[in-house]
Amino acid sequence: MNSLRTVSTYLPGYLIVRKQPTLAQLDALKGHPPSSLRRLIHPPQVAYPFTRRFATINSTNQAIYPSTATKDRPPTAASASASSVVNTTHLSQLEIKSFALVDFQCISLQPGFNVITGESGSGKSVLIEALGQLLGSPASDDAIRPPATSAVVEGIIAVAPADQASVRRLLLSLGLPQKLLSCGVDTLTIRREIQSNASGTRSRCSLNGIATSLRVLREIGRALVDVNGQHAALSIKDGGTQLELLDRLAGLRGAVATLAAAWKELLAARAALRSLDELADEKDRAALQELVDDVMASGLEPEEDILLKRNLRSLEARKDAAERCNLITIGLGGGSGSGGGGMMDALHDVEMHVRAVLSQEERLKSAAAAASGSNHDGDSANTTEEERIKNRSDDDNVNDEDNAFVLLQEAMSSLHEARQSLDDAQSAVARYSRQYRFNQTEYTEVSERLQEVQKLMKQYDATSADELLDAAERAAIALDTFYQMEGRRDDLVADLRGKEEAVVQLAVEISLARRRAAQKLKKCGVDGAEGACYARCCL
Repeated sequence: MNSLRTVSTYLPGYLIVRKQPTLAQLDALKGHPPSSLRRLIHPPQVAYPFTRRFATINSTNQAIYPSTATKDRPPTAASASASSVVNTTHLSQLEIKSFALVDFQCISLQPGFNVITGESGSGKSVLIEALGQLLGSPASDDAIRPPATSAVVEGIIAVAPADQASVRRLLLSLGLPQKLLSCGVDTLTIRREIQSNASGTRSRCSLNGIATSLRVLREIGRALVDVNGQHAALSIKDGGTQLELLDRLAGLRGAVATLAAAWKELLAARAALRSLDELADEKDRAALQELVDDVMASGLEPEEDILLKRNLRSLEARKDAAERCNLITIGLGGGSGSGGGGMMDALHDVEMHVRAVLSQEERLKSAAAAASGSNHDGDSANTTEEERIKNRSDDDNVNDEDNAFVLLQEAMSSLHEARQSLDDAQSAVARYSRQYRFNQTEYTEVSERLQEVQKLMKQYDATSADELLDAAERAAIALDTFYQMEGRRDDLVADLRGKEEAVVQLAVEISLARRRAAQKLKKCGVDGAEGACYARCCL
């Protein structure tokens, strides 16, 4: 990239990237009008004198044209000045990092005609690719320069005061936050970071430091930059672009704007007269008045149907929880209608049985201990072997009784803990029921209100409360307009005819001026210019 060279002249609207020219050719570029540049730039059709976008050519003759125009007539070397150059929307800086084969490169551009030259392989095509990425082109797998894991492309576009209003409208139409617009649109800093992952690449985009999407970058690029390759369809071939360029040549942009405003007024006058005629029937007015009265009487609120459904679902969930809590309480402690005792009653029965077994074991243990004591008291030297064996058996019985007693005591302890746990569970469920109590009255009110709203929506073919409110508002406006204009139909018709005559007269004047400008272009040898003036008028 170090072999690249940038040359700027005072020809607004062009950026040329091509192979290294001679110094004589570079000097010859300065101060020449676009018509003279055709002898120095290949292919000749790239240097359109009235193009509206950054014009860029690389070693394969690819071109980019900028959406820059502050004058109605095309600039020439003789008429261009420093002030006109400053007031031109242009790409002022392009910075790339770890992109393709480039580690880092920052290119600064001046408003006007810029030429970037270099030998083959010096990176001219990389600049074009980087600019394409900045304008939302799909990222390829080899866009990131190894061993980096991400590539960054950043560009700064200086917006001329004459273009800031249209840029602001574009950003508003794209739904960008007010925070971005409040900072001004005199400069647009576009940044795109391309990251690699297992599934391919993904991008993180920002506009003036605020996160945005690739879609926004594409729309901005479509409005400000036109990228064209050797075999790509040039925007100059588009009928709308031809008409716009022709209007610039003829100095008609102001007249076209006036015609657009007059056409808008004409449409409004037609709509007013049509509304007046549509409500001429008294039955139609009565139907609209009924809609307005019903909506007003219902006290309908915005999104009320959504809120009512949400509240009803919450109340139904609370009702279900209350019923389940009642079943839990019955299951734990028993109650009327349960058909039997609960877990607490069953646990009580189990405890009684264990206590009975434990009492029985205590009696058996006492009897075994008494028998063992009497046998030991009768022991003597003349005790037979059979008697000694019997005594040992009695001792074993006593030990077995001790083990059984311990096991039963452990069972009683576990049952006691289970009773305590069930008591805690029952208390927790009771607290929940008291804290989140189901309100039957509120449930009934919400349910009835929702039925009322849905009935009204069905009556007037509305799918939502907002749609019904909008319909009522439109009906009220239509009725108000009718009553204000009632008896003035003749005046409205006369006003409409006057607007139509004014629009037709202005359209004819613009059409004639376009034809004259097209004839001038034809004499200059610009093919296809004459056909542009025959583009269909808005009428």
